[in-house]
Amino acid sequence: RSAVDDGKVDFDFVTSLIDDPREYMRSCVAHSLAKFSGKNRRFFDSLVHMLTDSGEYVRCDTILAMGESGDSRVTFPLMNYFSHVHYEEKKRVMMAFDLLIDPRAACFILKHINDENGVGDAASSAYPGCSGNKEFVYTYAGPENLFENARDVEGRILLVSGGVLKR
Repeated sequence: RSAVDDGKVDFDFVTSLIDDPREYMRSCVAHSLAKFSGKNRRFFDSLVHMLTDSGEYVRCDTILAMGESGDSRVTFPLMNYFSHVHYEEKKRVMMAFDLLIDPRAACFILKHINDENGVGDAASSAYPGCSGNKEFVYTYAGPENLFENARDVEGRILLVSGGVLKR
């Protein structure tokens, strides 16, 4: 069976392998989810779930896959994850930010440039790409039932609270 048939991604097949007993297979799933995330928004939840995998290599591969996905929704889960893991996974989070280049991560990365165990080096590498990146394309993060409507909106972003901008 194949994950892709006639150019269509078989979401159920790919995600069924998340619980495969073989660690290398689960790592492959993480990379597949990143590769296909642009074609199916449902892969995001599966990637976030894979951060809880029992295998360290799977978690490290998942972190990198999150960066490879280009999905801006991974930025804050990665920031939160960073504070609960050891240096090897922290280093992978910085490497993911280097791949993702989301400018919202720049301040977070800057705080860790002097960290030890290679985390600071990875942060130093990630910072230039994120800092000042005005070309980053953000992923729609609203309710799924409004996703199609959001695709057709043109013009400026609607502000719903007058207190959002201070003059």
